Amino acid sequence: MQKELSVITIAARRRLSRIGIAFFAFFGTTFLIQILLSTAVSVLRPAWLEAPLYVWLQSILPMYCVAFPLFYLILRPLPRGEADGRPMRLCDLTVLFFIAFSVMYITNLIGTAINLLTDAIFGTSSSAGATELITASPLYLTVIFAVIIGPIVEEVMFRGILLRRLLPFGDRFAILVSALLFGLFHGNFAQFFYAFAIGLIFGAVACRTGRLVYTVILHIALNFMGSIPSTILLRRTEELGIGSMDEAALLENSEARLVLILTAAYSLLLMAFVAVGLYLLARYLKRMKPRPTEYPIPVGEGRYLLLSVGGALYLVTLLFLFVTSYL
Repeated sequence: MQKELSVITIAARRRLSRIGIAFFAFFGTTFLIQILLSTAVSVLRPAWLEAPLYVWLQSILPMYCVAFPLFYLILRPLPRGEADGRPMRLCDLTVLFFIAFSVMYITNLIGTAINLLTDAIFGTSSSAGATELITASPLYLTVIFAVIIGPIVEEVMFRGILLRRLLPFGDRFAILVSALLFGLFHGNFAQFFYAFAIGLIFGAVACRTGRLVYTVILHIALNFMGSIPSTILLRRTEELGIGSMDEAALLENSEARLVLILTAAYSLLLMAFVAVGLYLLARYLKRMKPRPTEYPIPVGEGRYLLLSVGGALYLVTLLFLFVTSYL
């Protein structure tokens, strides 16, 4: 016999059920339109299928131009909570960048290790579609879609629409749930851990400031640092064939030596960023205290939050996302 749940838990479960339905509609609409586009292009313009611009547009347009408005319309009727609304100084934003970068770097290593483990266990090779697309795309497309458009839309979606509708149940609940959904949104183990960790930081910033501009700036900066310099150096390394050069050839090729020096300097810079970020995290962690909530979820009732139609649809969606990452 199921225990009698509190009014607060029932209200939170209904809200999460609607969120689950919204994500089910979001991904279902995205995949349906992508399949239709791919089918039409394969018949009418098959050469486009290999073009990076088309691949980006096929991924982005259905998701952001059709599925995202549908997601918003489903969640729009839900009441929103209010954030603190405290402004953030440039020095605070800089501190948060170093903290977020260090957390992203370390959790990305964890995600990569777990991804390799699952690949070995299942004898398959999982993929993170965005990472592969960035590697294969011209740099300007990566900047437009991955560094600018992606962060803006994702911040509106998760820290704007979603987090605000979870705030009535408290900052802790809103930050944790929105971060978890942000991590799962990426649909693979390689990206889940760092996206979840970054989601916690971005959620805390959104609750403190009530403004998306700060998380958008942080998100753009992290995406830039995580993709653009490494992509430039990797491509130049491959173009010069540095991997196949012996010591004598490297000594004769000044550009190859420069690329190696820049790669080493970039690696050292990343390590410095991580070290500074971990120091700042240890120093400022105690200051990151969420506001107390007036309507907390009673202890022991959290496990009932997904027992709904929306929760079941969301779990089906997650299963589909993670399974297809191995196909």
